[in-house]
Amino acid sequence: MMTRDEKGTLVWILAAAFAIRAAIPLIAYGIAGDVAVFHNPDTMEYVLPAKSLLNGGSYAVDGVPEIVRTPGYSLLLVPGILLGHLELVTILLQVTAGVFTVFLVYKLGMVLWQDARVAVTAAALYAVEPLAITYASFLFTETFFTTFLTAGGLFLVRNLTTGRTRDAAIAGGLLAAAAYVRPIAMFLPFPIACAMILFDPRGKRLSRRSLAQPIAFLAVFVILVVPWQVRNYVHTGYFGFSAISDHNLHFSTQAAILAHETGVPFLTVQERMGFTDPDVYFGLHPEQREWSQAEIAQWRKREGINAILQYPRTYVLLALEAAVWAIRDTAASGYITLFAVDPSSSWGSIASMTLKGACAVLLLGYYFFAGVAVVYRGIFRDARIACMVVVCAYFILTAAATGIGFARFRLPIMPILCALAAYGIPVAMERMRRASR
Repeated sequence: MMTRDEKGTLVWILAAAFAIRAAIPLIAYGIAGDVAVFHNPDTMEYVLPAKSLLNGGSYAVDGVPEIVRTPGYSLLLVPGILLGHLELVTILLQVTAGVFTVFLVYKLGMVLWQDARVAVTAAALYAVEPLAITYASFLFTETFFTTFLTAGGLFLVRNLTTGRTRDAAIAGGLLAAAAYVRPIAMFLPFPIACAMILFDPRGKRLSRRSLAQPIAFLAVFVILVVPWQVRNYVHTGYFGFSAISDHNLHFSTQAAILAHETGVPFLTVQERMGFTDPDVYFGLHPEQREWSQAEIAQWRKREGINAILQYPRTYVLLALEAAVWAIRDTAASGYITLFAVDPSSSWGSIASMTLKGACAVLLLGYYFFAGVAVVYRGIFRDARIACMVVVCAYFILTAAATGIGFARFRLPIMPILCALAAYGIPVAMERMRRASR
């Protein structure tokens, strides 16, 4: 149970989280004077089908059913489109979602550690997490995705704590919602279900009781995502949840391999492949003008796989680099973009180095203390810790699989790291006190 002081502290943490997340876009807009600072090329790929939903009731672009972008984030853009203030409304919703995620981290800490002080510390750590703060200002999928994923993780940990099948089913539903926002979560439930079985606290022998929770978890997830696959097949012939994986195999993985092999910059290779210009792409592949979306997606998938098979050593090296980059990349670049910092100027250089240094120190702290918690509790002794480690490993490995790595790939695991680090801090400090005696 929380004491009155701890409740008050949590309220102040949530208020501070809101103030910080709201201040960043206000400052950025004050500097830029243009809402375009909150966009990137992906933004319109969600806005256009959202407008199509409102105008015609179909998830499409120019009348063609959309199969690359899933509808989750587009639906979350609808309020802003309806009210005529896309950026203002969406960022306000994302700021609210970010603050709610802070509260979810508190709840996650409570279920994991049964200690209100540790749970409040976890919330405080996430309230000031640089990556989460900056992405609340961008019209990207990351903030809402992280909220759904953290909520799913909370119910998963509750299930592993209490054994209630209902919690497992809710966790499956929330992860399905996360997958509709970002398809990268599509395969996450399967390694989680394996961890639930392998590290079942009731023992190593399989039984109907030990299998009930992972089956319920997977069943709800599958039931919710299959209808979108059926929709894609019925309308386009593409039987998959999202063609983004095929798209990325061609324009990200294959492009990264070609860039490495030819010495040509990655972005230049993408540009030459027609990544941002359909006219360039169809100029290279004129026959595809008559192809269906499914045929184009399948071709891109084959091309990406062939590139991997042709240059396996290059792919492995790129995968390792991508994983390392996703782990070590700080959130500083986001702030530099939002605040229009010019690193080439004397003031900009100091500001850039300060931002990078501060973000790096915080990130190292999250890693170190989360590592302390995992080592101290042990993943083989606690199924809940095992599942949290599986989730973290999944997102680093998926970042590696693309061959390119960004800090954004790490954002979904930051709530978990904060919940773990909050426990690792007092453990580490106690060990240090003992060592100093």
